[in-house]
Amino acid sequence: MGEKLSPLGEDFSFIVDAAARIQGVKGLRIQAKAGMVFTLDRSNPWILGPQAFGFSRRVLTLFPTKVLENNFHHHKKSVDMKKDKINDRVAVVILAAGLGTRMKSDRAKVLHEVNGIPMIRYVVETANALGAGEIIIVIGHQAERVQATVADHPRLKFAHQAQQLGTGHAVMCALPKISDQIESVVVLCGDVPLLKPATVTHLVADHFIDGRDVTVLAVEVQDPTGYGRIVMGSDEEVSGIVEEADVNETEKEICIVNAGIYCINRVFLQAALEKLRTNNSQGELYLTDIVGIAHDQARPVGVVLGNDPVEVAGVNNQSDLETVQAALQERSRKIS
Repeated sequence: MGEKLSPLGEDFSFIVDAAARIQGVKGLRIQAKAGMVFTLDRSNPWILGPQAFGFSRRVLTLFPTKVLENNFHHHKKSVDMKKDKINDRVAVVILAAGLGTRMKSDRAKVLHEVNGIPMIRYVVETANALGAGEIIIVIGHQAERVQATVADHPRLKFAHQAQQLGTGHAVMCALPKISDQIESVVVLCGDVPLLKPATVTHLVADHFIDGRDVTVLAVEVQDPTGYGRIVMGSDEEVSGIVEEADVNETEKEICIVNAGIYCINRVFLQAALEKLRTNNSQGELYLTDIVGIAHDQARPVGVVLGNDPVEVAGVNNQSDLETVQAALQERSRKIS
């Protein structure tokens, strides 16, 4: 039946609280009962499976990213990324076409530097560390400069997005570059330089273990303003992601937000992209809409919830850039 509950502590309380909020439950209390399956062992990496909360297993996986750097084999099932050749079956698409007008600069956003290194290089190194079979960068503004910035990574492919018509359109541009043998596509953002390889590895492992069509990385934030909200349906499944500009009054209160990082079955992705429409406040093709499409088709969708919003913070303006730079310096100080 699994391991018995270990002594509860602050970490457990935080996770329970986060799980309650994503379900829209207030004052949730969980007591130890026979048959609950999860491990809480502070000496090892640990996972709290959604079955511990009585939720559908494919809805939510909860983990502390800072612990996951050490190891993954304590996950709910054993997975060996290299032995099982999962990496070879994955392509990474990095979205790097935008100009970033809020940066108030004539330089493409992903070329802005964090600690003297262009942001895009941090993301490419994370993708390389994953050992993905293919890495495709979607370029647009200042395409040649972006390409030259990562030219020392010989395995890269490039897809050109001539017009920036949304994240869904960007991934559409990348699809022709993805080989038929690829099973799943990881989507990363070129303006998220703090993302750790361990987090992406866990996302991919969780996706394959549960056999999902879509797995979304999400975080809990105190102020969700500006973020897409993770929305649960009446069936207690992830039903969609609603962008800030389109949320209603109820959805505004949701504090579990989309990190903009996904693992998606390639065949489903190709079909879902054809169904995207621009009937939203921005008039764009949102990649986030594929979650709703999957839910409507009763396909398996899940959310992996990290505990470090700073790690997945995107850089949209100079203030964000300063925040990310300070966080990276702090991370480097702790390592040294």
